[in-house]
Amino acid sequence: QIEAKMGCCSSDSGADSPSSMIRQSINYPPGYEHTSNSVMAPVNRIPRGGPEFVCPFCRRALSNVLVERQEHIARCEKKRTGPQIDPCLAMLQNIYGISGNESIPYMAYKKNIGVDKRVSWGVSKKGVLSLAYAQELIGMNLEAAKVLPTEDKQLWLYLYVEQQKKVVNRGNESTSAEPIPLLIERKNFMRDSYNQFRTTTDLNLRKDVKISFMDEVSQDAGGLIKEWFSIIMNGFFDSKFGLFRTAGTTNLSYVINEFSAEYRKEHLEYFLFAGQVLAKALFEKIPIKAYLSKIIFKDILKIELVTDDMQFYDEEIWKSIKFIQSHKLQADEDVGTFTVTLVNPTNNEQSVVDLKENGKDIKIDESNKGEYITLLLEYYTKKCVAMQLKNLRVGFYSLLPETIISALDPDEFELFLCGGNAINMEDWKANTVYKGTYNSQDPVILNFWQAIEKLSENEKETFLQFCTGTRRVPPEGFQGLRAANGKINPFCVEPHPYTSKVPPLIVAHTCFNKIELPPYPDLETMERCIKKIANSPYLFQFTLE
Repeated sequence: QIEAKMGCCSSDSGADSPSSMIRQSINYPPGYEHTSNSVMAPVNRIPRGGPEFVCPFCRRALSNVLVERQEHIARCEKKRTGPQIDPCLAMLQNIYGISGNESIPYMAYKKNIGVDKRVSWGVSKKGVLSLAYAQELIGMNLEAAKVLPTEDKQLWLYLYVEQQKKVVNRGNESTSAEPIPLLIERKNFMRDSYNQFRTTTDLNLRKDVKISFMDEVSQDAGGLIKEWFSIIMNGFFDSKFGLFRTAGTTNLSYVINEFSAEYRKEHLEYFLFAGQVLAKALFEKIPIKAYLSKIIFKDILKIELVTDDMQFYDEEIWKSIKFIQSHKLQADEDVGTFTVTLVNPTNNEQSVVDLKENGKDIKIDESNKGEYITLLLEYYTKKCVAMQLKNLRVGFYSLLPETIISALDPDEFELFLCGGNAINMEDWKANTVYKGTYNSQDPVILNFWQAIEKLSENEKETFLQFCTGTRRVPPEGFQGLRAANGKINPFCVEPHPYTSKVPPLIVAHTCFNKIELPPYPDLETMERCIKKIANSPYLFQFTLE
């Protein structure tokens, strides 16, 4: 295990120091040598007749004596503007929000499947992350990544994201680091977002996105992009918008609407846009409320569907299929023909579709029921929505290609995209920091948590959105809460003094997961103010950022 340090100084030159361990773990390419604690310099050789080594900084000839050569290079190195660190360590610092002298706690995921087929995840401490192992993950190919534990896949994905961000910000001269500006009018939220994505010249989704709302005084330090994701996902799944519809399942989920063209002529372009938004949320590590059917996750991952996957599309159709599979059909038994009946939700008109040529004339019997089930599954999950699914994939792959996202299974995909299943109050409390005069036992803080615990699940999600900009908990739980820059940033509560007779509302800084909590005098006042926020459809009116 390596406790890596940024900017390792010369005092860390001991054989067992963190800097020496980092040096030992790095495989330098041919032609390079590690000349000091923080630099990897090329070995510059001079043609025969000249000195064997030159200084990589001042280009002067160096002594053939190793100690003298190292002393000279060390002096030149001190003149540089700042210390250099291993690229992998720099990426880990960005991912976990740590400084160079901190160890990185590593969490393990455990998948649990309930009796209702719903998947939940448990999180436990695994140990301390090794820098050497992170370096190994960077060079790992897709096939090797597919068999990694869930937590290692997550780090593998995040390291890829950091590499892509590095290309945009520093590594590619042809790519500007200027963010993508979106100016949104709230009453035309979907149209404005879609049009600006569509018309932006040389759209590079690896860049940051900066949101501005018309007629609102706000500065997007990252909180507004969280709000943008939340609102736009609600728009995508709005039944009036027509892109998705609810699946015929007990647990709420959404499938592609086969009649999406009836709602808007540019529906395919909107599916492309939806794919871009989903990928961008995962790219930025912002959990979103996207109750997509497992069928859609499998399609993006290019995983073949099986008969039992119909239960994630329509439970009644799935039960009918199971009956036909398990029941031996008699010659005089009528269970239908090779057709499906669709109902257009815009006008309630019915249409009958043949699953194969002259399907309406082919009766389902014992000899052909297998073919019928195969054609039925293919039609509902692929054929009738083929172009919509294709555009959704193309949009998603434009940021996170198939060669990366295919390392995940459908449940891991949903976990990383949507975050945890529910708000765990003990987890929230345990991963909260207090500033100013507040501490965990302060009467104001005790009332604060008691008031939140009395909220319904939906109200808790709304209040969480008010505080952090998103209704969803990160995959790791509250310990994985991130600031706008993508780094770990715990939920923070600090005092908000007031002198007026009427107590002010709580002020939220969603960019930093921080709230300013007034010292309300009693539980009743605390409950009233929190309840007002948790039931407001206009959270942006209360937040500072």
